[in-house]
Amino acid sequence: MNELKQERTKLFTDIYDGVKPSRIPIRVGVSQEAAIDYCKMDLKKTQWDTNAYFSFMDTVSEQLGCDVAPVSMNVRTPAYYQILESKAFVMSSSGVMQHPEVKSMEPEEYDEFIADPYAFLLEKALPRIYPGFGGDRIKASLNLAKAMKADEDYKKAQLIAMAKINEKYSYAHFPLGGITEAPYDFLADVLRSFTEIAKDIRRCPEKIAEACDAVLPYMEKCAVSCMSSKYCRTMIPIHMPAFMNTKQFEKYYWPSFLKLCQFIYESGSNSQLLLQGDMVRYIDYINELPGNPDVRHEYGDMEEVALRTNKKHIITGLYPVTMLETNSKQECIDYAKKAVDILGRNGNYIFNFDKPILSLKRNSMENLRAVIATVREYGVY
Repeated sequence: MNELKQERTKLFTDIYDGVKPSRIPIRVGVSQEAAIDYCKMDLKKTQWDTNAYFSFMDTVSEQLGCDVAPVSMNVRTPAYYQILESKAFVMSSSGVMQHPEVKSMEPEEYDEFIADPYAFLLEKALPRIYPGFGGDRIKASLNLAKAMKADEDYKKAQLIAMAKINEKYSYAHFPLGGITEAPYDFLADVLRSFTEIAKDIRRCPEKIAEACDAVLPYMEKCAVSCMSSKYCRTMIPIHMPAFMNTKQFEKYYWPSFLKLCQFIYESGSNSQLLLQGDMVRYIDYINELPGNPDVRHEYGDMEEVALRTNKKHIITGLYPVTMLETNSKQECIDYAKKAVDILGRNGNYIFNFDKPILSLKRNSMENLRAVIATVREYGVY
């Protein structure tokens, strides 16, 4: 490990160990769609061309002075979803993978799901949103085998390209230990849909609570792996609480989610939370989570978040990614300094934007370079 890689790695291990790092670590996520578009490649074709992965990752990486590889891994491989005839994830006309509003369970089926979640998912839910699983069992088995092989091949190609990028640019590298969902979010995303679960919380809230408990073991299974450690963490995107009132959250969302986070911590790892929507009102709950999870906020007042967050926890996010495209370079620099001054004062801050970077159009790349350079120089303790 060369000196630069050691330095960058130590920034993160220090902050995960509860030690103030020498400067604020920088972790940004440029989507592959944005990177491909920036390189003026055809988005639809390039996602199928494994030989192109290194090229667009390299072009973006050489522009930026991040501490970890800036181009994110694409977990939604088009081949996988096309083979399974997916209704849950489909490619738009522009080539971007999108998640339409779908449901795979009716309200009268809660009891059946609660009795045996695995059987219900396998026999009813998945064939409804992935027709490639339906019909003839032999054909369904072949489709599953082909889809899994395609997914493995495309992800392997990405990992090989990313390993080369990490080596070339001496990036710190902490692979995820797992990716999972809070049980309530899983019900909304996979089974009932956003619209329907918003009705269920009023029609049959106790069934939701039972379903969350029933599916919890499966969310735990996704949460940890042989890669898991206090440095290789479990990503959990959290979105439904922003659309719930506090009483609903406390009674139906929080109990199973807390158990999930406790399981991850007791397994020797920790959580990397993506708080989608404005969830500042839930900070006191988040503060109860064990260990020192990464807590990435999309929205919120920086002063309030810094003041109220458990000092053992790690703050990230809160820099509006839209500023890269809509604001001047100086405004972007000034906001970066403001974030460093407010969020970085306690040594528990990793710089990142509120959301992934989905576009590098107009002056976005120039502003992004300026922001990263500012944090790297101004964020020294």
